[in-house]
Amino acid sequence: MIGNNGNCVFYLLNTKSHYNATFKVAHNLQEEGYNVIYAGGFNMKALVETNGFEYYPYSVRNFCLYGDSRPTKIESESYIENVDLSRYKRNFLNGGYFDQILAHLKPKLFFLDTSKIGFFPELIRRNQKFVILSTKVNQNRNKNTPPFSSSFLPIEHSILSRAYCSTIWVLMIFKKRIQKTLSKLNNSGFSWEDLPLEYLNRYDLLDRVSINKERLSGFGINNIPEIILSTKSFDYPHIKAEYNQHYAGPTVDLIRDESVNDELHSFLAKQRIIFCSFGTYDVKFRRLRTKAINTLIHFGVLNENYNILISIGHDLEVEADLNLPKNVMIQKEVPQLYVLKNSMIMINHGGMQSISESILCGVPMLVYPLNPNLDQRGNAARVKYHNLGIIGNIATISLNDVKRKICVLTSSKKYQDSVLKMRQKFIECDDFSKSMNFIRNFILATE
Repeated sequence: MIGNNGNCVFYLLNTKSHYNATFKVAHNLQEEGYNVIYAGGFNMKALVETNGFEYYPYSVRNFCLYGDSRPTKIESESYIENVDLSRYKRNFLNGGYFDQILAHLKPKLFFLDTSKIGFFPELIRRNQKFVILSTKVNQNRNKNTPPFSSSFLPIEHSILSRAYCSTIWVLMIFKKRIQKTLSKLNNSGFSWEDLPLEYLNRYDLLDRVSINKERLSGFGINNIPEIILSTKSFDYPHIKAEYNQHYAGPTVDLIRDESVNDELHSFLAKQRIIFCSFGTYDVKFRRLRTKAINTLIHFGVLNENYNILISIGHDLEVEADLNLPKNVMIQKEVPQLYVLKNSMIMINHGGMQSISESILCGVPMLVYPLNPNLDQRGNAARVKYHNLGIIGNIATISLNDVKRKICVLTSSKKYQDSVLKMRQKFIECDDFSKSMNFIRNFILATE
């Protein structure tokens, strides 16, 4: 059913945390009379429809691989054989990969995830109005601020800190270029980052965009609005947004629909709940996640005064005959907001959504970053900077390590106080309403 004001389409990275980060924006647009549609992978269908939005099955990568827009197995979203690269490149450069969405849905506004930024040239060519959505902290290069993936803690007004941050940027950008060169050599000249630029050049569109190449994750587009879904107060205080960037955080939808089974409800009725979730997107870190989960189970066995709830995701298996103590529960997936509201500590991997939800629920954190190439180390550093929790090293996690860190978190009042102080900043922040006003005016600007 099309809303009175038309359609707004979201095209996001195919992971639950990215979808959850946008639902507050989507509900607001829905209240404004827009019909919200999420185009994406099959595994997101239930989540989208449960939250009251329309789902449209689509995969740009499948189009580029197979030459049509009919989605096949969802694995194609993230896995492409080297032999497919030449075909992928050809179909990408020929264009048309958003034709089905644009023709069928006729979006008033298209929301493109930064993790899908490489697909923006087709929107430029088709004159489709769009904004970029970032689920991370500000990714632009700022003075005295390390890259978003760095664990370095900057010191405000420090010349040495500023010099060190500058050095980190230079080294990481150089590393990115080396990795790009090696990738091109291994893939017969194919480069994910260069492909959009080749497209723009083929269709004489380079003069219509201003590319920011000084980012470690893909690139930015200086003349296209970027909505940052994290909260400015969580970032370092000296960060400055560019003219095209608009903070919208916090974008956690605290009233999102979550189902709670009786078994989980009974478990959460206990006291002293420690909730653990390491996410599910980084399947290549299964070994480290499994090691951490086994350590936490061992901790629960030896510490019956705590109740440990572990969400393991759908890519890990637990032995059916595993004899867990009554104070330890393992679930494939949990209603995270409901769980956090009943927890005293959250142990997580440093994902932006988990951190934001923990803060809004007033829960201190124990953070074990997993993927060094994403934002997890940088997010963990910001948790430490604001005294919202403690950082650990998942590669060296041990029973004594977990016990010591949990003891510090539960015995020191400063972490709880800092989380509640940050929570109040989140609540008082009016960036969300400002960003929604911008989006509303942007939609209407050229109608």
